[in-house]
Amino acid sequence: MNIIELNVEDIKEYENNAKIHTNKQIQQIVDSINEFGFNDPIAVDENNVIIEGHGRYLAIKKLGFKTIPTIKLEHFTDLEKKAYIIAHNKINLNTGFDYEELQKEMKSIIANEVIDFEKYGFIVDNEDIEELNNELASNNKKLKSNMLKCPCCNEIYNKKDFKEVLDG
Repeated sequence: MNIIELNVEDIKEYENNAKIHTNKQIQQIVDSINEFGFNDPIAVDENNVIIEGHGRYLAIKKLGFKTIPTIKLEHFTDLEKKAYIIAHNKINLNTGFDYEELQKEMKSIIANEVIDFEKYGFIVDNEDIEELNNELASNNKKLKSNMLKCPCCNEIYNKKDFKEVLDG
């Protein structure tokens, strides 16, 4: 994979992108870039149209960057590009957190005051840790109650998705 710096003005948004990027989410990406750097190049086609990375592109524009790291995905047909754009966005939505692991990780970070999680959509401070613990435990129970393990392949599925497969 070859990373190429392109001028921000040379990048074009995919006009039919179905993924929603709110101002709040763009600001969270901006905050993440400010805190951690830009560590995930966007993917563009041979015409510099974004295939994946619209939110990061909008954040970079907001930050006033002149160039952006990209990777070129020139091997797709037009239909494959459309399919990949949709698949990439959907796959990112298909799972949640392992709330027990999230709880442990956030506790260790909060205890060392490394990062302000509120910038990224988590509302936590030292007084709210117990509330977070209860919420995470509740969400973990809900998540587990909505999941099924396939007896054939041992994969874990959302009950709704499993039902769609059985009904299909």
